[in-house]
Amino acid sequence: MRLDRHRKIVLAASGTALVALGGTAWWILRPRPPGKLLCPASRLVDAEDLKTGSFVVLELASIDGSFAEPTWGRIVRKRLIGGYRIELVGETSDEGDPIPLSTARHGYAIGQTITVDPSCMWDVYRPPTGTAELVCGPTLATLPEGLPKAPDADAVRLRRGDDAAVVIAAEGKPTEIVWLRIESASPGSQSFTGRVLQPTLHSEIHGINQNDPLEFVRDCVVDVRIGGGM
Repeated sequence: MRLDRHRKIVLAASGTALVALGGTAWWILRPRPPGKLLCPASRLVDAEDLKTGSFVVLELASIDGSFAEPTWGRIVRKRLIGGYRIELVGETSDEGDPIPLSTARHGYAIGQTITVDPSCMWDVYRPPTGTAELVCGPTLATLPEGLPKAPDADAVRLRRGDDAAVVIAAEGKPTEIVWLRIESASPGSQSFTGRVLQPTLHSEIHGINQNDPLEFVRDCVVDVRIGGGM
């Protein structure tokens, strides 16, 4: 049966209204996150520093902004339409234990993956490239006897010119402890760049040599010398 022109116009208008009504209902009834990300007043992280596998600092807040806490997230991938997919990985206590997030207050949980714009990142840390690895956070507890089992509590005091010791590994196996002289800090002072102070014992395994720069975070620091000791 053919529709006359008037009925076609009426049905088309009704269909458009129903689609609009459905869209409005979805917008009103859509699930809302219980929390939000707080962003710095000005951008702190450069795009060239953001690579897959890098870690960034995020500020998780309740929807009304009355509560907020920082945490680390790992970049999973860059999105084609903007922003990055970030997995929330959390922080570590001075005893080497994972610190749980206040999920009940802001809705975010360890292991959750969210989309983040670079303007909402407070700091960035890029792990070493190549063979060398740093043993950090809870992983320190798995080290063999005779090696530190947790980050040093005094790592919170580190500044430029101080010395920090980190555990170097390769292929998941710890090789040695090296001392670094801190030369610079990241914009949010959560990660540092230090230079290796002494000849290393196993450069043929991990590729790290004296005077090489190395980036690290406080969770990787197993000993400190405030003011430098050499």
